[in-house]
Amino acid sequence: MDTLKSSDLQTGFRKCDEVRDEVLCKMPEQAEFINSQIFHKKCQDLNSIEAVFTEIKKECNSSTFPLIFFDAHGDKERGLQLSSGEYLDWDLFNLKLEEITYAAHGNLTVVASFCHSMSALKKPDFGKPLPCPFYYGYSDEVLAGDVENESKQLIQALIQHGKLDEKTMKIELYSEYKHAELLISPLIVKFTNPQGSASILPELSKNKLRQVLLRDLAKTFGTTKNFNKHFAKITYLPFLIEYIIRSSMHDTERRSRFIAEVVNQIQRLNDA
Repeated sequence: MDTLKSSDLQTGFRKCDEVRDEVLCKMPEQAEFINSQIFHKKCQDLNSIEAVFTEIKKECNSSTFPLIFFDAHGDKERGLQLSSGEYLDWDLFNLKLEEITYAAHGNLTVVASFCHSMSALKKPDFGKPLPCPFYYGYSDEVLAGDVENESKQLIQALIQHGKLDEKTMKIELYSEYKHAELLISPLIVKFTNPQGSASILPELSKNKLRQVLLRDLAKTFGTTKNFNKHFAKITYLPFLIEYIIRSSMHDTERRSRFIAEVVNQIQRLNDA
């Protein structure tokens, strides 16, 4: 998706060719199908970018794993800049990515190759899955040359290996794994080492959790009947962990595997 002005370095067409070449190297026998699934789209204004998002969404189904590259400029506060001078604000940008993710049954990788693209995730909603489960972007301004060099590495790594080791690069990855880990890590520390974590995370003590739940139940339902019977269950760590991961990740096989891995690790810690 290319929102650059005609006066900018036109990197979108070349990037599209690089993606096509990498995929064809991996699956040469599917050349006709691959050529129909990889395309470069100019997005000059809000209407045209809306049309491209809609086109992508219509192509998605349960077996689709969309990979979207953005060649663009970005503003920390205003959002994604279009060649018309208009801006697609971050809230609407996230909404469009979210629609594609759900159309693709929880699958989407975005490489937002422009300045301040990480501003789209400045305030992630921890009560729901991310708009895009795998989002690569830049936190600050970045030179066009750096973007170009890193894009080549990204294309090769993502298509050949499905992931990138971004430790040596300026681009960052915010994934749904990290999204969930930020929520479950304090709980794992608290429940596997309650004495050592008491001073660090007093707000997660059992008594504190009990008070919060009692308050919310009374406020919502007007009663706390049968609370004690269920409290032991909801403070059982694997139950809590599974609930949080299910709430913060998309419903995919990735999520099921991640739940199983984390619960197994907790059980090993408890057995140690």
